Amino acid sequence: MGLINAKIEILKKRYANTVPGFYRIKSKYKNKKITKLNSNFFFYLLGTKKGNIFNVRGNLIKKKTWFGDKYYLSLNSWGEYRNFFMNKIN
Repeated sequence: MGLINAKIEILKKRYANTVPGFYRIKSKYKNKKITKLNSNFFFYLLGTKKGNIFNVRGNLIKKKTWFGDKYYLSLNSWGEYRNFFMNKIN
């Protein structure tokens, strides 16, 4: 759906120590509930804790499911790493 800036809160980091890895997050963008952050940047996946808040720039991904649309943020670069960031703010 395109590159966006969003403020996220880390809810769960169980699968954050793998590449690609992901966090369960809480965030909203234009009334869309975002529930997961995927990344293939290893350095974004280390050292965070539940409750940490970040400003993130990533691709908003929409996935259709039986229960409605789900929204995720993706920091998968495919060579365009300068377009993405994840900066801690708390």
